[in-house]
Amino acid sequence: MKRFFTGASLLLLTVILFGCEGHVKTLYLKDNKEIKTPWLSTTILIKSNKNVYTEIETIAEKLSLNKNPKQKNVYYLDNFFMYVNKKGIQKGAPNSGVLWEIGLKDWPDTSRSELSKKVEKAIREKLEKK
Repeated sequence: MKRFFTGASLLLLTVILFGCEGHVKTLYLKDNKEIKTPWLSTTILIKSNKNVYTEIETIAEKLSLNKNPKQKNVYYLDNFFMYVNKKGIQKGAPNSGVLWEIGLKDWPDTSRSELSKKVEKAIREKLEKK
């Protein structure tokens, strides 16, 4: 029994000393299903005529997220922040199109917040190709 407490104590000490990484959910938005995304990633097929930066800014305003004045396309509220990054345009048939990366981060919490879930739901409702 003493070994268990020693291991648990060591784990607790490690978490206290090195902190917590928080919870990160990364969404990949693409306008062509043939575009490659990281394996086991959350991928959302979107309408090709959408301006993702504008749509995300609208969602952030609707959910009362603050815009970071020092960093473009970064929004935050309390312990949650979101960034939007255009990964680039992939050219060449059949996988030409645009790939976007949206990071949803809860810090220092290790579990996903309700706000993060609301943001993902709003993104899906606004941008997902039906």
